[in-house]
Amino acid sequence: MLRVIGPLWTDRHGTAKKVRQRLSLGFRWVMAAGHRGDDPAGEALLAALPRSGVARRHIAALPPDQVPAALAAIDASGAHPTTKLAMRMLALTATRSGEVRGMCWNEIEGDVWTIPGERTKVGREFRVPLSPEALAVLAEARPYSDNAPDSLVFPSARGWQITPDALSKLCHDLDLGMTPHGLRSSFRDWCAESGVSRELAESCLAHVVKNTVEAAYRRSDLLEQRREVVNDWARYIT
Repeated sequence: MLRVIGPLWTDRHGTAKKVRQRLSLGFRWVMAAGHRGDDPAGEALLAALPRSGVARRHIAALPPDQVPAALAAIDASGAHPTTKLAMRMLALTATRSGEVRGMCWNEIEGDVWTIPGERTKVGREFRVPLSPEALAVLAEARPYSDNAPDSLVFPSARGWQITPDALSKLCHDLDLGMTPHGLRSSFRDWCAESGVSRELAESCLAHVVKNTVEAAYRRSDLLEQRREVVNDWARYIT
């Protein structure tokens, strides 16, 4: 394991980390099946590897007042229409890339988009209020989908789910100075600057409440309060 992972650990830390995690997953299956008693890609390997020396970097994001220009540049680009529409939906809803890329028509009812638990980071269903601007994006996207209820809202040119690399590459090629995920940071900064309470802003981002006592008593998903926030955000960036 050290001979395989060691040379990559500093120079290509992201790749090495994924390789170790996948090897460890395989070895844990081997242990569960009774073929081996330890995981050579597990904690012991981590202890033997050097510190990566990779400084933690924040996700590239724009100040809120630069988001409108970035969206205008995306709209004016030669990217596939559904890729551009997916980026706009990402900005309007402040959701995660995978949630938008996997968005299906049967998840939308009126002006509410319900993301299934299996597609959310926290593993539970999350309701997203859709602003008039987001509904306009859906209307533009409709001609690119078939009529099946479970069809993708933003299919790629080949009819498959848009890859995460497609959105990241678009940001990179246009030299926008942000990543798709960075739009969530821009939204969060705007919330802070606009006087939106921390609780409401975190709820809009579907962040888990870390305080277990607070989480136990907070049963509402604050849908209507979040609707006001995303509507104001949509008007700001458009």
